[in-house]
Amino acid sequence: MYNYSTYPHEVIALRGGGYALTTTLMPNNGLTPAGTGAVVRLDANYRVLWRYQYPGNTPGSNDAVTFTQVRELADGSLLALARYRQPRQRRCWLYRLDAATGAVLASYPLLPRLPAQVRVDYLLPVPADSTLLLMGTAYSAASTPAGVYLARVRIPNLPRIVTGTAAGASNEAGLSATVNSIQLFPNPATGATTLAVPAALLRQGATLALYNALGQRVRWQAVPAVASASEVRIALDLNGVPPGVFSVQLTTMQGTTVKRLVVD
Repeated sequence: MYNYSTYPHEVIALRGGGYALTTTLMPNNGLTPAGTGAVVRLDANYRVLWRYQYPGNTPGSNDAVTFTQVRELADGSLLALARYRQPRQRRCWLYRLDAATGAVLASYPLLPRLPAQVRVDYLLPVPADSTLLLMGTAYSAASTPAGVYLARVRIPNLPRIVTGTAAGASNEAGLSATVNSIQLFPNPATGATTLAVPAALLRQGATLALYNALGQRVRWQAVPAVASASEVRIALDLNGVPPGVFSVQLTTMQGTTVKRLVVD
């Protein structure tokens, strides 16, 4: 039995209430802290309903697998992206989990068709044809970043990823306009930046994360639910963040919005 520290990666609000999150559980046992991946389901009061922990990891292993992103499907089940923490392993997986119990409904092993090393970090829907877009970083034989990896995946009979509100498709145009009105300023920035978000996107809370060019998360914060107001301004602390190009990722019940940020 091991004691763990929890390092969350992403939290999403679910249509029926509550949340799902991906996390890495780091062993507090003096071993090399490679950790193990988990998907956790929370109720509306942030109580843990269940936790699915990746079964194949050995505490202290350098080739541990973690879950990076989770998405809700049209039938209410969850789809989670799992990958090795180290880029030398190319394989990744999609796990479909029962949202009520955490039971594994299906797993889909994926092997990128590249001779180089690949680390897949993002799982995005393609609404036009219900396929999935996997995005990450390709590495050279020396384990240095060599480019961006993109792959389009179709899984037969997989329900589509839902990114709209419970109001249904009739509200999609309005939601699109709302998402497009998100503003990031100043940009370029030094020390701090601000994300101006329509309050309609934050009725059930959100998460805000900052990723560097290698796909590594350097900042993460939870955004509480907003009951009223027209616009919410979210401050993002950049103290200690080195100069470079970053991605600011806001994840709400309506989906994920990514903004490019330059840090001076």
